[in-house]
Amino acid sequence: MAPIVGMSRYAIIGKLYRHKVKNGYVPTRKNSYDNVSRINKNFKRDFKGERDCNVCAKPFHMFNKYDRFCDICRKVATNHTSWMT
Repeated sequence: MAPIVGMSRYAIIGKLYRHKVKNGYVPTRKNSYDNVSRINKNFKRDFKGERDCNVCAKPFHMFNKYDRFCDICRKVATNHTSWMT
């Protein structure tokens, strides 16, 4: 149908959708960003346990399963990576 009309198929689908909305169709609001369960779980600060730091071997509180360094070692490592930029 698209080659006959001289439009792309997506242009035709958009035109049909706009016609449908103009005739009273109310689309349901389904935005994936509104869903709370899609928030990255790593940003929640729930206490997961304790482990030893991989640099200084002092115990620290883990807040997600990817924590490997204590706050002090993480800050020092972050400051030393300025030469990489």
